[in-house]
Amino acid sequence: MKEASFSHQVKDELAHHWPGKRCCRTAELAALVRVDGRLHLHGAGRCSLHLSSENAAVTRKSLRFFSDLFDVSGEISVRRSRLSQANNYLLYIDERPGLAQVLNELGVLDDSLNLRAEIPGRLTKSDCCAASFARGLFLGGGFVSHPRGQYHLELVTESYQLAMTAQELFNRFEIRARVIEKRNRYTLYLK
Repeated sequence: MKEASFSHQVKDELAHHWPGKRCCRTAELAALVRVDGRLHLHGAGRCSLHLSSENAAVTRKSLRFFSDLFDVSGEISVRRSRLSQANNYLLYIDERPGLAQVLNELGVLDDSLNLRAEIPGRLTKSDCCAASFARGLFLGGGFVSHPRGQYHLELVTESYQLAMTAQELFNRFEIRARVIEKRNRYTLYLK
């Protein structure tokens, strides 16, 4: 059996960390949805959400957050990539009453239930929530090299606004990270 990568091991450990405060769990879930989520708008305020991850523990944590915070259930399925032979864990939250309001609370939709590009400041106002949001970003789109070699951490997103928010969060904790754009993706990295 192939040994899990260092990033995978770190994500497994972080996925088992459970923030004590509701606001921190909300911030972490908001980041996971921003990075791993695909929102499907069906019109008239109806929507569904799909999250995709290569880490089973991260997917289970996302489902547990939805259940504990908002009493929203979903279904997890597993698909195997033909190219990389890796598993991909999919969380489906199908159209249901109140899902748009949940996405509003997570900062994905604004008060008019339109897509929101910016991250609401209320999600990262306190340092503990900012750290939880950063943890969610890493769980959703992060990579870290093994500390035996040259240290390297990356967060990858398709959203410029999310990359800039991540950079601001890192700066807030006096961690200097840079953002680069490559092939319509934004990578926040530090070495």
